[in-house]
Amino acid sequence: GSYQITSGVEAMAGAVRLPNCMVRRLHAEAERYFTAWGDRPANYEDIFYLADQARAEVLGEMENPAIRAFVEELRADLSPLVETLCQNNEDPNGSYEPGIPDSFECLVEETNNYIRDVVWQRLCVEPTNTDHLGPLVAACKSGQLASVSTLCHDTHLEKHLAGQGIPLADGFSDEEEGVRYWNENFSSSAIPFLKLHGSLDWFLLRPRNSPSWYGERVGIPLNGDHNHTKGRDGEFQTALNDRPLLLVGTFNKISEYSQGIFRDLHYQFRRTLRRHAVRLAIGKYLLPFSFALHPALLLQGTWDSVVLAALSALLGAVSLSAGTIGYGLRVLTWPERVVLIAGGVMLILPGWNMLGMGSALVAAGILLQFRRPRAAI
Repeated sequence: GSYQITSGVEAMAGAVRLPNCMVRRLHAEAERYFTAWGDRPANYEDIFYLADQARAEVLGEMENPAIRAFVEELRADLSPLVETLCQNNEDPNGSYEPGIPDSFECLVEETNNYIRDVVWQRLCVEPTNTDHLGPLVAACKSGQLASVSTLCHDTHLEKHLAGQGIPLADGFSDEEEGVRYWNENFSSSAIPFLKLHGSLDWFLLRPRNSPSWYGERVGIPLNGDHNHTKGRDGEFQTALNDRPLLLVGTFNKISEYSQGIFRDLHYQFRRTLRRHAVRLAIGKYLLPFSFALHPALLLQGTWDSVVLAALSALLGAVSLSAGTIGYGLRVLTWPERVVLIAGGVMLILPGWNMLGMGSALVAAGILLQFRRPRAAI
């Protein structure tokens, strides 16, 4: 099961008390470190990173001699509390509490689940203000965005963009029995939307009658109920771990980038960057030609020719980059982009006539942007 944020008697139950004690112990350790070396307070990501390293050590998933001594300190501090609560729970004259970790190893694993669930539920709130998303909405509507990538777990961004009529390709299929399943399809005309660290509404679903991982699929239950989804055959599915797919922590996330859905997402992210790298770095490719065509850039000539060549090359590179990327003083229209690209190329070429025509075209491109109202973006 999963942990629920509550107050009163349930909040002091042994099943919650033990992970909470572990979190407080890890927080104290992280706080000492970051106060001394990081000049910042520790946060839940730092605490989870420690908890995940401890989990990997006690479960034998990773050999890390450096953390062994720390894990033994945790065992010495918390094992007596685990034993006490377990003994009280086994008392026939007392009340039985389900879910109490019965060993230090179980406590370490449950601490990871506890932190994940607190993060999950704390993020399940509606935003009070979305004004800060206005520039992103304008950029999406401009038609110039290659993709939108986010590290946020919540669903505020995609809901807001959908409410503005902006179609997104998030890699999930159309509805199937009330669930959208991951199919890694970003080939539609919509803007690719990549949630690189997972989402509150992503769950790993397995047919309940399936004894193994065959048939597992990542899905988004559209009604928000991950415990009562149905598969292709109409039979109910189980949401594994009873919690969403989220990457929590700091450096431990890196190892998860190469697994499952996150491997596909990061491949798509790198593919998008690679596809648009030339547009972003076109000035770097033209720099050697500038030096070859303008000896003054190598300080060969009078000081006025050196200054003029440097200004011409700089203005040409900026103009060319703005035209290829599609953004200058504001989002550029195609005529403005053509004018700026042509002007940038001319400014890089040698000759007074190229300098004059290039300067005129760049000035025209800038003037066109000023004449167009911002509301047209």
